[in-house]
Amino acid sequence: KDFSAAQVQAIAIAQSSWSDDYAVPLACLLILLVTFYWARSSHRSMVRTSSAQVVNHTSVIGDFQKRLDDITKTTSEGLAKRARSMDTVQQANGELTTVIDQMTAALRQC
Repeated sequence: KDFSAAQVQAIAIAQSSWSDDYAVPLACLLILLVTFYWARSSHRSMVRTSSAQVVNHTSVIGDFQKRLDDITKTTSEGLAKRARSMDTVQQANGELTTVIDQMTAALRQC
């Protein structure tokens, strides 16, 4: 009963004080507010999405950088090992050349 009376009184106040002169400006204001809310909401959504992508890409880049460092380390170790093997082969080749020269000299003396 009290709610019904309050509702009737609110409708009476709204109808008595409402003027059609305010309809267009109020509609424009309402459209402006809805547009502003939509733009702000879209902006916040894009910021959240961009932040998530930055975090995701940062972790992916970190993984790739770790893989690249591992590949670089493995490659440099492999190159160093091959260089040591090549030095050993060159040293053995030098020793064999010396032995062959000595044997050649000994055969010439015979």
